[in-house]
Amino acid sequence: MFRHIKLELLATIKCVDNISELAMKLDHSESHLSRAVGDLVENEVI
Repeated sequence: MFRHIKLELLATIKCVDNISELAMKLDHSESHLSRAVGDLVENEVI
């Protein structure tokens, strides 16, 4: 099951142009989001 941040990412990722903008929208650090995006890519979710 996805952690909360991964669900937020999936809901928001298409509305932003880069990781910095994503971090601002979701109020999380860029490094945290980079890891979460990496996990989603690795699991072929995005």
